[in-house]
Amino acid sequence: MAKNTSLARILSVIIFAMVCIKISVGQTTFYVDPAFSGTRNGSASKPWQSLSDNVSPSPWSSINAALANGPVTVYFSACNTTCTANTVTATALAINRTDTGTNRLTLDGISQYNTSESSPAWVSNVTPAPCTGFRCAASQTWSTAPHFQIGVAGTGVDDPISSNATFDNCQGYITVQGFRVYRSNDQVMNLTYIHDLTVQYNEGSAVPGGSTGPGVYVGPANNGPCHTGAARPNGTDSGPDNVTVQYNYIHDTYEDNFYDGASTGDPPGYGGSEYTTLNLNCTTACSTGANHLIQYNTFESSADAGGTENEGIDIKDGHASLQIIGNTIRPTLAATTPNAIGPGINLESGGLISGNYIEAPMTVAIAAQIGWNNKVGRSSLTVENNIIVNVNTNAGHNSGIEVFSSSYSEATQLWQAVGIYDNTLYNVGNVAGYPCIVLDPAISPSAVAIVQNNIMANCDAGAAGFTASPGTLATHSNNLYYQATALNGASCSGSEPGVVCSNPQFVSTGTPYEDVNFALQAGSPAIGAGANLSSVFTTDYFGSTRTVPWDMGAIGGTSGGPPNPPTALVVTVD
Repeated sequence: MAKNTSLARILSVIIFAMVCIKISVGQTTFYVDPAFSGTRNGSASKPWQSLSDNVSPSPWSSINAALANGPVTVYFSACNTTCTANTVTATALAINRTDTGTNRLTLDGISQYNTSESSPAWVSNVTPAPCTGFRCAASQTWSTAPHFQIGVAGTGVDDPISSNATFDNCQGYITVQGFRVYRSNDQVMNLTYIHDLTVQYNEGSAVPGGSTGPGVYVGPANNGPCHTGAARPNGTDSGPDNVTVQYNYIHDTYEDNFYDGASTGDPPGYGGSEYTTLNLNCTTACSTGANHLIQYNTFESSADAGGTENEGIDIKDGHASLQIIGNTIRPTLAATTPNAIGPGINLESGGLISGNYIEAPMTVAIAAQIGWNNKVGRSSLTVENNIIVNVNTNAGHNSGIEVFSSSYSEATQLWQAVGIYDNTLYNVGNVAGYPCIVLDPAISPSAVAIVQNNIMANCDAGAAGFTASPGTLATHSNNLYYQATALNGASCSGSEPGVVCSNPQFVSTGTPYEDVNFALQAGSPAIGAGANLSSVFTTDYFGSTRTVPWDMGAIGGTSGGPPNPPTALVVTVD
């Protein structure tokens, strides 16, 4: 019995050791420090100078071989040896993943740094963590901490972060986090044709000049969705799917801050020559990427580095289950390129647009359009809990939220359902003469369009707060109009069920604007005056739980901020 017990113990130790060895092999870590000049193999003691380092085996050969056995993390030294300044390199980061497995590759420019160039020793820099609220990605400790920096202010680097993925060679399972990049030409980050992609905790901007943008570019590029094979068998045109872009600070870009690509380079899409040229077989239902999540980023000063388009977020056609949540977009009014034009959020496909703060866009704050003839992503659009401030440039349309008709006669794929709920709109259209909310004939006649619980204050200097083309609207109720008339310019009083026609009593409308100032004061007529929409959603702009009776506007009640985190927590370990 004793011998058997001893043998069992020995076997268990051997098995445990084998498991530990396998785990350690499967969790490979590499390191990069441009200042290290000794023998280099990517280890902590012998870091590469870059991922294009001229050593054998090459960095990407080592990384792809390791990915076959497990996840891989590459740490880029975030700062100098005393961590008083960013590590700076003029060498672009070109991602060259060839391994096609599901093990994740993480490229990390913030978490660690090297304390010695002669005898490398790595220590923690900062651990980034999720944030919410006004400009959260621009104001957190990790945002102001040192980062691995590609390019220098004033000069920059062409394509500072990009990949070799293409429409017939889509890559996947990649995380890019914690870098600071200056672009001199092309994109701040070109991460097109990468599925299962996460881009987080980065700061990026563009040096003025160059010829192309936008800032961060994901999804497909100009060659259609992902596919394999030149003939494109029917049903293979789809993706890239599962893309998350979160907690980034992207500003002063050439053209748009953020761009999620389309089924073809230009409208109208199916039926045009581009489909024939690209051999697309997906006809009127080209999926350009399901499950894209754009959340809690700070997007500012689009097109300040040049260009003719200045959207904060530009979403093209074919994106199903798209979510745009909690982003700060301000301002998209280009200071140095005043001829650039575009909305705060432009949508050719959609899903959920929730809890965003949009200030001073050049044209419409949230624009739902139908240029492409692609029905994917147009089954429903919910616009809820957004705060929209100062849409007043007199450049193009200056509505707060507008569902557009199309200038392309071929584009027949309309929005099937639109819900506009509990948004706060202030100072919209006073210069250009546009309402706060507009429904153009871009909604299917059989669809349901609902507009409820919105606060429309100071819209078009007292003209229409809300207009809708015939046949586009199913329900409108419980909206507040202040210094604005109601639907299609009708008299406010009695124009709809549950209407309120008085000052919403925001905490403050003074400048500089901030989201918390658009909370409601105690005694506001918008408190408890909304329709109960708990079957649609249950929280407000800050994520606080709404209660019945339901409040109008993006911020429920008088809290004026997100709920406090729990305190005095006790953890019991069994």
